[in-house]
Amino acid sequence: MKILFHFLSGQALPVYIATGFIKPDLNVYLYTPQTQGIIETIRGVIKLNSDSCKVPAFDYKKAHEIITEYIKRYKDHELIMNFTGGTKVQSTAGFVAFREAGRQNLYINSEENKIITFHQDGRTEISENNVTISLDDYCALDGQKIRPFTENEKIPKEFLSLGTFLSENFSEYSNPVLQFASLRGKPGAGNMIYPYTNLNASKTGIVINKQKSMYQVEFVRKGNIVFRTSFYPDTLLDELTGKWFEKKVLKKIRNTGVFDKLYTNVIFDWKDERIKREFEQKNEIDIIGMKGTYPHIFEVKSGGFGKQNIDKLIALKKVFGRYSSLYFITYFQIEGRKKHLNERVKDLGINHITYFGIENFFKSHKLFNPNLF
Repeated sequence: MKILFHFLSGQALPVYIATGFIKPDLNVYLYTPQTQGIIETIRGVIKLNSDSCKVPAFDYKKAHEIITEYIKRYKDHELIMNFTGGTKVQSTAGFVAFREAGRQNLYINSEENKIITFHQDGRTEISENNVTISLDDYCALDGQKIRPFTENEKIPKEFLSLGTFLSENFSEYSNPVLQFASLRGKPGAGNMIYPYTNLNASKTGIVINKQKSMYQVEFVRKGNIVFRTSFYPDTLLDELTGKWFEKKVLKKIRNTGVFDKLYTNVIFDWKDERIKREFEQKNEIDIIGMKGTYPHIFEVKSGGFGKQNIDKLIALKKVFGRYSSLYFITYFQIEGRKKHLNERVKDLGINHITYFGIENFFKSHKLFNPNLF
């Protein structure tokens, strides 16, 4: 029987990775009073027979003795120690005890997406971490649950055509579209008087007419209609003021082929009321890409981003943990009065990508080097 030992810490992901890599018959969780509570959470995700043992966090001699006794208990089996988690005292005691017993040690190097194996004969082997995890399981390891989401969303033709038109012409129509977007949330916005017209001096802009149960949107250039589409009332504002861009970005990211799975419009179903109060205003996430065992969180803004968007991503980093990566995707470069935001997001470890730079960014970007701050 193959038995894998794990020191537990605040992050349960190394346990999941090591289990997926070794594929043991039994997991043994080495815990302290502070980490005992996550054992049942881990068992809820990793459906595997398991044992557990309390190991002191800072008493090297006692920790070494307890681990040595466990090695003797399972002496007739193949034993492996995952010493990634725990305190430095615990992991050192575990490594030494297993090395003294001629057993194998394992370390998850998350920064490089590598798994380092210390063999019984003294060899060190470095392997790629090819373990994958679903977004559901990633969140469940932290005791969180997400509401139903859309995976690899299929885009309706009318939305796709609007997105195609605007992605090619947004620099020309950004002002009237973003001015219309600014109506969101204002009193009476849901009962606007139509037709809504926003044309500049050269008669270029948008006109929205109400036609029975639909809203017809016309894009006008120098007095001539160059594109027309229709929406139901409950989708007009969302689609015209941002969803079109999210869908085009989703398609571009999907076409890069770098992510195992993409998720859109993810919403957390918070269990902890304290966390819910802190994060409920930052709850919906535009796009999450899972690559291996790491989540990549995208905030998509056609008109640029501000302080509140930065705060939202930093708050989500607290939820997703140190292994997550953060991104802003905008149509334009951030210039003018908001140019200072570029330096701020860079300092915070947030990647800023423009729409037309998505392909080139992911050709050179190292996905498996999360900003561990």
